[in-house]
Amino acid sequence: MSSAFQTVTPSAEDELLEFCHALRRHKAGRFALHFKLSLLSPRSSGAFANRNAASFFHGLIKADKGRLFRLSNNDIVFISTNVDRFEVEKLESNVIRFFNDDSNIADDPSVLSDRFDLTSDYEVFLARCGNISANAEANVVPLAPKAATKGDVGRSFVMRAPAEEAPFPDLPQKSNVPKRLFFADEEVKPISPADLDRLESNFRILDPTNLLMDLPVAAILGDMPPHVIFSEKAIDYESLRGAVLPSRDMQADANLFERLRCIVEQQLIKKLRVEASSTALANSFPSNVKTVLSSQFIRFDRAHRRRSNVPLIIDIRLHDALMHMGQYLQMRERTRDAGYRICLSEMSPYGFATMDHSHRLADFIKVSVKGPEDIPTGPWLEHFHESAQAAGPNRLILSDCDTQEILEIGRELGFSLFQGDYVNTLIMRAAESHRLARAAG
Repeated sequence: MSSAFQTVTPSAEDELLEFCHALRRHKAGRFALHFKLSLLSPRSSGAFANRNAASFFHGLIKADKGRLFRLSNNDIVFISTNVDRFEVEKLESNVIRFFNDDSNIADDPSVLSDRFDLTSDYEVFLARCGNISANAEANVVPLAPKAATKGDVGRSFVMRAPAEEAPFPDLPQKSNVPKRLFFADEEVKPISPADLDRLESNFRILDPTNLLMDLPVAAILGDMPPHVIFSEKAIDYESLRGAVLPSRDMQADANLFERLRCIVEQQLIKKLRVEASSTALANSFPSNVKTVLSSQFIRFDRAHRRRSNVPLIIDIRLHDALMHMGQYLQMRERTRDAGYRICLSEMSPYGFATMDHSHRLADFIKVSVKGPEDIPTGPWLEHFHESAQAAGPNRLILSDCDTQEILEIGRELGFSLFQGDYVNTLIMRAAESHRLARAAG
């Protein structure tokens, strides 16, 4: 029998090692992330977890700013090209947050990922890739042929291929480019009412808890490290799009997207299980007025009280509250009496400045400032400060705090509570410093 039948295309581990060797002269400015999804519990691991982790990188992959390797043990390795450190740290933080409630890593979610600056850590990463390839080699299972011919009895076949030999020259070979979640030539169209109707019929089997990610809200005062006050269980709609409707832009139509969110939140309340956190004092979750007033929420409340005494904050969008103000006021009284707190979100600085906060419509208010252009000027800035004093500065949260510039703007406006990608980075850096200090001491 020809030796060709004893070989197949190189594994992802071999491709990773080969790619790493090729980077020796091109390592400057590159970063590598190794996500050890194999550490996760069986409930969180597997192909679904792998797809969700990989979905965070599809934008960079489409822009040819990185390579993604999906390993046989469900780990993934991402190697960047011309991506700055902050964006790499942001992606790492997002993936870790997606899985940080898993029981196997709950004590220290940062163990899920290892980051390498290839400019200085290239040899360390090369050794890691060598170990990954060697471990995969050791775990290869020999495959017996379906039908042995004369002289082949007892011969086994191993899933390996020498680099110099193509196993089947007359057939298309596996590309070195990893599979992408979205193809470059795939046209993304706006979502339509018909698309949403089809999605709604399939949402009965959807478990939205698989799409949750933790977005901490932290107090940042002076030079002190951030202190997490509560953690929001936010729905990752980008992962939802990648899983169920990758060729549609879910946010193209604001009304359809709002309807989609209400549908998903209604399903979420059926599945949500909130456990105590080792870092946050409370947890929040997104919902809407009609869902909180439904019988399904009563069942959720009973189940939650039996299982846990974790304080809960219900995140309600300002748009939803204004559209159903009478019902919102009724909901606010009911939930307060039951011990819940309300957070009004998605409010602009100008919208915040025009509201009468003496009525205390919510316990927390999220104000979004995405850049210097959002800062109120002239009389509006005075109105903003007056509204902030009336609402209570300790109840205001600056959301979308994705850069240090936004953080400084928020401090100038009097905020002390922040949420966003830059806040997540500060929290991770503080945790890493604490871990290193504990290891050194």
